[in-house]
Amino acid sequence: MKNYSTPVISFVLAACLLFGISQKQFKSIEKFSKNDENSKAHSLYENGGFDDEDGVDAYNFLRLRNPNTGTMPKDFRKNEMAFAATLPKYNEASRSQQWQNRGPYNLGGRTRALALDVTNESVILAGQVSGGMWRSTDAGDHFTQCTQPGQLHSCNCVVQDRRTGHTNVWYYGTGEHYGLVNAAGFSSQFSGDGILKSTDGGITWAQLSSTTSNSPTTTYQKRDFDFVWDIVTDASNTAEDEVYAAVVNGIWRSVDGGTSWTPVLGLDTSISTLSEYSDIAITSTGVLYATISSETPSKGIWRSEDGITWTKITPSGFPASYARIEIGIAPSDETQVYFIAQAPGTGTTGHSLWKYKYNSGDGTGAGGTWSNRTANIPDDHCTGYYNFDFRKYNSQSSYDMFMVVHPTDPNLVFLSEVLIFIVLMTGLLQQLMTG
Repeated sequence: MKNYSTPVISFVLAACLLFGISQKQFKSIEKFSKNDENSKAHSLYENGGFDDEDGVDAYNFLRLRNPNTGTMPKDFRKNEMAFAATLPKYNEASRSQQWQNRGPYNLGGRTRALALDVTNESVILAGQVSGGMWRSTDAGDHFTQCTQPGQLHSCNCVVQDRRTGHTNVWYYGTGEHYGLVNAAGFSSQFSGDGILKSTDGGITWAQLSSTTSNSPTTTYQKRDFDFVWDIVTDASNTAEDEVYAAVVNGIWRSVDGGTSWTPVLGLDTSISTLSEYSDIAITSTGVLYATISSETPSKGIWRSEDGITWTKITPSGFPASYARIEIGIAPSDETQVYFIAQAPGTGTTGHSLWKYKYNSGDGTGAGGTWSNRTANIPDDHCTGYYNFDFRKYNSQSSYDMFMVVHPTDPNLVFLSEVLIFIVLMTGLLQQLMTG
């Protein structure tokens, strides 16, 4: 058995104390060390989980073993207890038994939707997957919950009507189709029940009856609003309150602020399958782009200038099978649009990234130019520009996938997953931050 330096042992022992490894657990995880079954531990950790005993043992072994030998240090438990005895002790007699609540006093949960008021950026609306809608008037220093106890607290997207004289109007869509309700995986969902609307700047909300199924405990149907992926409003239409909703299986359109809706893309009830993922984005002049996943004939990337007639512009060479596709329009040049798709087994780390440039006409053929930028997706190594490596882009099967283009530079794209990346479309990559 090799001798271990004091720093290594101290780190391991401190980790054990921090994560609460008991004597029973020590004996349990030592089985991997004794039999030198590192490969078995890896298999149990990758294929098991935190809800089965062997998976937990494998996890503890892999994070606490000596990386050089693949074994646990000798007299591990004994050394841990000796180290614990050297830690500072509190004088119980001098400790106050009076406790005061220091917060947090309110808790929203996971934030899936976020927007700043175009008339006052200190006003922020934050929608929680299971905690409802929250509002701040001091740039996020404090938040107040706006949804009432009797309302559905599942929020997936939020948007403001940006037209002058209408900025008091907001919409938020309910339902998280690809949800993480339990630690075991993505098998559970937060089913929604339509779209909520506010006419007082997001302070109070009312459900749009035209979008409710009144069955939020059920899974999605082919044409309902139980899972709303995204909502956009048309700021260029001053005569009508034009709103679009991307839901499971397609796109809905309203011209009366959500009082009534018309199906305009997908939403076909005559076929047995449905497209689980959709997205929609709109330019300042009212040009729309939409995406629908590949399970139905309505699959692909679409463009429309009026929201009624849609033209498929999916490029040749695009993956044949794909799930969610995110859209990013360049604000400084709205003829440039980016699309990133989660397409398992293809592209870079199962993702495909494309850039579209609108030229003329309906945007098909010579009317649009496509560039495949999939090679720019982070994939461990970046050679020629920097002397460090990147982690692989991993959107957790699109759960974390998001993309936005810089407001003044159409070549600067922010691409997120568990991390956030900057993708310069000249070919450079830079990891921005972890989180």
